[in-house]
Amino acid sequence: MESASEALLSNRNPNGGLKTLPFIIANEAFERVASFGLLPNMIFYLKKRYNMETTTATNLILFWTAATNIVPVIGAIVADSYVGRYPMIGFGSIASLLGMILLWLTTIFPEATKPTTYQLMEKPSSNLLIGLVQVIVASYKYRHLNISSQATDDVMYHRRKDSNFLMPSDKLRFLNKACIIRNPELDLTLDGNASNPWSLSSKIRGKPSHLNTKLRMGIGIIFSSLSMASWAIVESVRRQRAIKEGFSDDPEAVVDISAMWLLPHLVMDGLAEAFYAVAVKEFFYTEFPKTMSSIAINLIGVGTSVANMVASAILNAVDCVSRNGGKESWVSNNINKGHYDYYFWLLAGLCMINFIYYLGCSKSYGPCKSELNNVFNGNKSDSETEEY
Repeated sequence: MESASEALLSNRNPNGGLKTLPFIIANEAFERVASFGLLPNMIFYLKKRYNMETTTATNLILFWTAATNIVPVIGAIVADSYVGRYPMIGFGSIASLLGMILLWLTTIFPEATKPTTYQLMEKPSSNLLIGLVQVIVASYKYRHLNISSQATDDVMYHRRKDSNFLMPSDKLRFLNKACIIRNPELDLTLDGNASNPWSLSSKIRGKPSHLNTKLRMGIGIIFSSLSMASWAIVESVRRQRAIKEGFSDDPEAVVDISAMWLLPHLVMDGLAEAFYAVAVKEFFYTEFPKTMSSIAINLIGVGTSVANMVASAILNAVDCVSRNGGKESWVSNNINKGHYDYYFWLLAGLCMINFIYYLGCSKSYGPCKSELNNVFNGNKSDSETEEY
């Protein structure tokens, strides 16, 4: 039995799992800090170093963002067809680092500035926290059982028929009591499942309680609209205070207003990112064939590229229309004379129109694969059983 268990254990892939989570979180955290820290400050960099107008600098950043989101699609095609994911990830990381280094050099050395006037993680099949709590509860209920290490051959441990056989570990042996079968007739059902998962802790029973993909995308769009509305309110308050303090002609003056006014906007912007960005990637990944998984993940980049091009067109249209008749543009270089609050209200309204459009597309598309799987599993059994 020992040699057989060693053979089964040796077939398991030692890579992946929870030990990779810190690396993924650290990578995404540094990437977000670099991206979200770079884009807002690029406006001031282009205006100060290259003497660009606000509209011109914003358009340049929008085109740049569109290009950086469309190029990964080409890399995804190459990855799925030729080189594979990991070599392409390595190449992309090196290219991104070199780009950041070149941009950094232009800010350090004046000679470098041209003179001018302007992983795949699998979808989790269970809730780890609930499974951990069930193990602790079951172990506590069976804490009075006295099982020596020599008596393991006489003890029956519960496991599913299609799961791999693992020898009980000598580390934290008290947790092994959670899956001990004391009475097969009482602890197990006719199909071999645990009759009470809080006493026999190898199963988590119940139907999935997570929000489906399309619902999360819709919630993300709503939060995006609320984020823009919050930004419009804050900008309106800031502009009124700047004018009241006599800074109408000084766009770089510091207004007596707390930075905490930005907190609601940032919170809702983060919620929009958490709901929509994750859900849309999951939607593309599950709906596309597995052979096109890299392309599916990068389709969100295509949408972002198109969105940046449309944003540039909207910005130019607002600038042209609002300055008619000799009026000050909404997106003027002087933010105290312009009306960026009106511009943000316009974007909030467009987000709500986008939400209505999304509802129509969602209804026309019908149920996605995850919803169909839930319906199939629900018809197959009254409650879904998952192995933690």
